[in-house]
Amino acid sequence: MKKKAIGYNIVEYYIIRIPYLILLIGIFLYVTGSLERQGLSSHNTRQQIIINRIFYSPNSITYTDSATGRSYPNVVDLSRFKDEAVLDKAFFTMQSRVLAASLQLTNLDTAEVYQAYINQDAYDRWKSYTKFEQYENFIDKRYVLIRNGDTLQKGVIKISLVIPNE
Repeated sequence: MKKKAIGYNIVEYYIIRIPYLILLIGIFLYVTGSLERQGLSSHNTRQQIIINRIFYSPNSITYTDSATGRSYPNVVDLSRFKDEAVLDKAFFTMQSRVLAASLQLTNLDTAEVYQAYINQDAYDRWKSYTKFEQYENFIDKRYVLIRNGDTLQKGVIKISLVIPNE
């Protein structure tokens, strides 16, 4: 084989393999980038913290015994649920860009439906943006007890959280 033929084979060898090498590097970068983004995503944690704060905080809609000061998780005080300012005060969200939520409480015994909001103005604006990557929408449904005066009734609460991506 002559030197020209050997040089041509080396060039042909690299021309064929360069696209495969570029493709392999691209796949590697894509996989590492997606793993990094998934590892840094904290939306599920934020969602769980907000829901726990709704159900476990004595400043929220949960029933708190005035004699002992104990909060009863998953027991919704209907008078506090109907008060529009309770949730906004509990989350300090009067003009905040942190979160917005809609809470729909359905009484299973009487079929009455009650609605409450956390940061209602932001919720109305952000709800339509959840189709895009700027905002995340989480929906959680739980069975609760509704305390109306001295009576307990069965109910379901549906929480729709809208959280902006950072």
